Amino acid sequence: MQELALDDVIPDPENPRRDFDEEELAKLAKSIERRGVLQPITVRPADKDGKFVIRFGERRWRASKIAGKPTIRAIVSETASETDNLVEQVIENEQRADLRTSEMVEAVQRLLQKGWSKTAIAEELSCKPAEITQFAAVPEMADYLRELIDVWPRRALYDLHIASRKHSDAIKRFVASRREQGVTTAAVAGFVRGLKDPQPPKRLPRSKLLPRHLSKRRARSTAVPIRLNPIQCLHRLGGREA
Repeated sequence: MQELALDDVIPDPENPRRDFDEEELAKLAKSIERRGVLQPITVRPADKDGKFVIRFGERRWRASKIAGKPTIRAIVSETASETDNLVEQVIENEQRADLRTSEMVEAVQRLLQKGWSKTAIAEELSCKPAEITQFAAVPEMADYLRELIDVWPRRALYDLHIASRKHSDAIKRFVASRREQGVTTAAVAGFVRGLKDPQPPKRLPRSKLLPRHLSKRRARSTAVPIRLNPIQCLHRLGGREA
């Protein structure tokens, strides 16, 4: 472990995390100002310019700069392969603070381009294969869906993307109508089910299709006659024999 000057440490341009919440960094900076960095960052060995590239801990490095610290504790680790380093950075970021969907999409795309299968990515990142399929599908989405990737639920956008292959106009109208208030995964699933299995119109009973006077006549013609025994007949006649 070494105590490195903050100015000698630089972020990794290949880090999958692109966005750092300023409010969260400010909170972390206050903690570091009081107690220092409790867990050291991990860096690669110094390059030809004497700079140490961060492998893990860019948030702690950024917060330390905000806190005005001149140095930071660091573990110098031999460089892993570029692919292994990317996988480890994704895992480290996910364990500390979830990556945005767009950041995960970029990481998955880079791994796919390096020849990794979706199954291998899912296993390495401890994700469900379906989740990797959803990340991998984002570049194929229409612009009006892709621009919502960090706003709407990932599964909801994936379902809309698949449904848009057969119901493009309906999907566009749905997205336009819900853009402001947003959606839930369940609401989108119900909408997509309605597109796939539209309910057929209910068939009315035949009697309701007939004119009113014909319907009454039909009812009279199909009435079942009631048979009364002699005693019942006497009661109907007031108890007297005819």
